[in-house]
Amino acid sequence: MNLKGRSNFTIRYLNPSIEKGYVAQLYPDAPKRRDQAYYLTEKGLALYAEISKEN
Repeated sequence: MNLKGRSNFTIRYLNPSIEKGYVAQLYPDAPKRRDQAYYLTEKGLALYAEISKEN
């Protein structure tokens, strides 16, 4: 993916995925939490299943 750092990944991929509802934060009230984690929402899981079927 030719990523150059965390900020590039966050701006280009993570934030848009969160805004569109594909990914959610484990601790949404603390976005800068050291152990912040992310998970696929039902919408994200559905997209993943659709993409997986094509391959």
